[in-house]
Amino acid sequence: MDTNQKSLLLEEAAQRRGLPCRRLSYYVIAVEIGSREYVFQQFSGPSASSVAKYLCDHKQLAKDLLSRAGVPTNPGRDFALDDDRAIADFADSLDGPVVIKPSSLSKGRGVTVNVTTREASMAAAAKVRTLYCDLFGSPSSVSRILVEHQFEGGDVFRFFVVGNEVVSVTRYSPAQVRGDGRSTVLELIRRKNQHRSEIPYYRERLIPEAVDALDGLHRTGLGLDDVPVVDQEVQLSDVSNPSLGGETVDVTEDVHLSYKDLATQAIRAIPGMEYGGVDIFIRDHLSPCNSINCAVSEVEFSPAPAGMFPTIGTPRDIAGAILEFEAGFRRSVAADSEQP
Repeated sequence: MDTNQKSLLLEEAAQRRGLPCRRLSYYVIAVEIGSREYVFQQFSGPSASSVAKYLCDHKQLAKDLLSRAGVPTNPGRDFALDDDRAIADFADSLDGPVVIKPSSLSKGRGVTVNVTTREASMAAAAKVRTLYCDLFGSPSSVSRILVEHQFEGGDVFRFFVVGNEVVSVTRYSPAQVRGDGRSTVLELIRRKNQHRSEIPYYRERLIPEAVDALDGLHRTGLGLDDVPVVDQEVQLSDVSNPSLGGETVDVTEDVHLSYKDLATQAIRAIPGMEYGGVDIFIRDHLSPCNSINCAVSEVEFSPAPAGMFPTIGTPRDIAGAILEFEAGFRRSVAADSEQP
């Protein structure tokens, strides 16, 4: 199964629940709920708002709404693609390293972390411009560059919120291998990729084997042919995205409840959002959240189903939760419409 094709996951969830469904296109299905059919495109159902999608696609607008709702975020601003001087000036004004990334792309594409100099800021901006050009030929209204203060000392956690419930919490960490005292870094990568290839979601999300694609490896002082000592953790990437070989661990039952409350607050801050993903930087997910130990990175309108396919831990039925929410939502709307 193409597990990035999220409508397939919804189709399977509907079949398990005895809900008739039919495919309208590669990405779109119709599910019969009660006496009517409702259309889903990927993980977006009939209650999903196009306004919410617009806001999530424009990350700076979403960040502004989060801040106004009292949701802690890491400071940042977006800039025009060619505004190198303003980008470098703003990066200089932030305390500590910054992250520079596209304002409207996903899967960790074009992200540069640990930016600390003007030269690095300009190089990171050029990287984003090149990526936009390669993907789209010419920039669109959402083709901007986002500069953010880098949250240090924590991991990224993906919360999937449906209604007022957090269905899954997945901790992301960069691609890494652990030494055994005998195998080279490349051999360890290939061994881990063998395991990833056995998980449907990760078959096309393997750890790169080319040294120029492993942006975190050079800081370790090791190369692909070196042999790490026993239990030495070797970080291979700077970005914690599963699409770039990152690890995913289910922590739904372990995370402190205050972070789940924060995730639902973030979803409510975006008009038209009934469900979606919330990425939160957290230093200690077992301790209560506060404005110091966590920051919301972004809200995802129709995020990847990583929580359904963790590399470690219990898979969560995100697709089923969306269907059940929509069924209840539709019943509620129908009942309201029948009131005199």
